[in-house]
Amino acid sequence: HKIGDNGNTLGPNLTHIGERLGRDAIARTLINPTAPMPSYQSLQQQDPDQFSQLIRYLSSLKKTE
Repeated sequence: HKIGDNGNTLGPNLTHIGERLGRDAIARTLINPTAPMPSYQSLQQQDPDQFSQLIRYLSSLKKTE
């Protein structure tokens, strides 16, 4: 994935993902992704706080004016 100028073109660009998807949709995508993306279900189960932080970060990625 790419965020801003960082990353690569493998997977969709996540620069403004927080504008396209809400927190629940981001969480669902991380738990039940489309191949070849790996699932983050084990992270959700083993470290729920870190999983929540990841969702919070991704949902904060929005256009700034």
